[in-house]
Amino acid sequence: MNPRQTAAHFNLGSLYESLRQYPQAAASYRQTINLNPKDSEACLALGNLYKKIGSWEKARKFFTQTISLDPTSSQAYFNLATLLTNMGSSTNNSQLLSEAIQVYQKLLQIKPEFAEAMGNLGLVLRMKGDSEKALESYKKSLEIKPDLAQVHNNMGIIYESQGNLQEALNCFRKSLQVNPDFGQSEGNFAYALKQACQWDELTNVQKNLKNHTNASLKQNRRPGETPFFSVINDDDPAKNLQVAKAWSNEIEVSPVKLIFPKIWIKHKKIRIGYVSDGFREFPTAHNITRVFELHDRSQFEIYLYSHGPDDKSVYRDRIIKTADKFIDISHLEFAAAAKRILTDKINILVDLKGYTRGNRLEIFAYRPAPIQVAYLGFPGTTGAGFLDYMIADRIVIPEKSQKFFTEKIVYLPISYRATDNQVGASVHKFKRSDFNLPPDSLVIASFNQTYKITKELFGVWMKVLKTVPRSILWQWCTTDLAKTNLKHEAVRRGISPQRILFAGNAKKEDHLARLRLADLALDTFPCNGHTTTVDALWAGLPVVTLLGKNFSSRVSASVLTAINLPQLITKNLKEYQRVAVDLAAHPDKLCKLKDRLKQNIKSSPLFDTEKYTRELEKAYIKIWTTRKH
Repeated sequence: MNPRQTAAHFNLGSLYESLRQYPQAAASYRQTINLNPKDSEACLALGNLYKKIGSWEKARKFFTQTISLDPTSSQAYFNLATLLTNMGSSTNNSQLLSEAIQVYQKLLQIKPEFAEAMGNLGLVLRMKGDSEKALESYKKSLEIKPDLAQVHNNMGIIYESQGNLQEALNCFRKSLQVNPDFGQSEGNFAYALKQACQWDELTNVQKNLKNHTNASLKQNRRPGETPFFSVINDDDPAKNLQVAKAWSNEIEVSPVKLIFPKIWIKHKKIRIGYVSDGFREFPTAHNITRVFELHDRSQFEIYLYSHGPDDKSVYRDRIIKTADKFIDISHLEFAAAAKRILTDKINILVDLKGYTRGNRLEIFAYRPAPIQVAYLGFPGTTGAGFLDYMIADRIVIPEKSQKFFTEKIVYLPISYRATDNQVGASVHKFKRSDFNLPPDSLVIASFNQTYKITKELFGVWMKVLKTVPRSILWQWCTTDLAKTNLKHEAVRRGISPQRILFAGNAKKEDHLARLRLADLALDTFPCNGHTTTVDALWAGLPVVTLLGKNFSSRVSASVLTAINLPQLITKNLKEYQRVAVDLAAHPDKLCKLKDRLKQNIKSSPLFDTEKYTRELEKAYIKIWTTRKH
């Protein structure tokens, strides 16, 4: 062995790597190891190279080899643990995440003050579902090294998921103080501020986020702004498309992806597979369970793939009973889930999540079915090449807006929203006093989540309250910070905080029953109510909406058109305010409108779930017969 030779090959490998000539770099590092099999530095360098180019199994091999050669190499432990974390999170492999935890724990025995490792351990613990232990690790990490922006951000994510918005905001602020250009933290911060209705601070954050998003898109990088935040925040379908494509591109170029061949199998019946984590007490189930029950079993077989928890709810039980096959894939990594779906020979695979929390679009990236469809769950394009169609209607996606969708649009002749015409309100007869509502007031309700409320829209609501003196706002809200902020904003606009009342969570049947205590509902913009609007109308409560440009700002218009109440669709804030005031100030007019709504519930197509299901099935047949030839 000639030390000069080994050094020369190692240095040559480093040079090739810096020039992005990766095959040559790998060959040089390997030659170094051939000359000196105990060269731990060369093993580590080769592991890092393979990790960089996506050859994860090879990287794992050489990180492990480095540790066997040098059991005190903290960098090798760290790199192996981060690799296992990436492998586990990108494939949903719980075993790999458990291995990552073990490696981090060994590393911290060697180097207890390794703050980044402690922070990363917290991240993996959160992925495994142990939020409290994750918080402990994050706090220990920051005690050692307080300027870790990623750790502050990760703590904020946990606090936000727990509903502790004040702590979440504090964490995101600290993260951005450390690194003002940290896009992920900026996106999380903006979303938490929207939930908290902390609009003054939000204005500057939105401005910075917009600039950083534009910069990322120009550089063909995934922005910190998520597709979900884009559609709820920006009534610009072109921008929504750009953001979604940037995120989907990252899924499509995953180094562990394996695209399955399209298999066109003609069964006696068309085999439909639905994928969701919402087959439980969840809005998805509220909307679509009745459709599952009504699917024509002489033409279709229904396979349901669940990657969410079993909450033992009535909805879970109904869904399991109605499926031809119900398959729990929550424990499977993405590739294994895709292989299971491929084994079932599904003709049309339907995603019910889009870019909402808990999605598993990675499964669809493997192409386990010859036709893949986006439907119901997400009000915008996925920007993905692996979803072929989107089921919509001509109001949420006018033909002129098809250019903002990567999916081909299949139109239903009625609203795309599925409804359940069998769901009933609670038999309990609620009184206004049950919810501390004044008995003689005019109750204006908004049961949309607080992140959908904007400063401008709330200003209009307060003008309505000011114009109609005996009116109150009844708003869904479960966090103290948002309640405080909304009352503060009301006072700033000359409205007593006593006129802002709050509602919490309730079972579906109780929620429908309590809605009947309200007189009028006001919709949000640019993200309309979806299930919220449908629930209000089913309970006999008129909803005033504002029509925008993107999908999410046109959902309520779709629903109101289907129930034949177009007079409640407005085109600007001035008209929105005028219609709301006119109805709130004229009880007779409002009463007649409610009577008409009651009649339309019986006669309009919105709540004709049987007819809706037949139209959806026609869409599936059209897709299948068109694509298979």
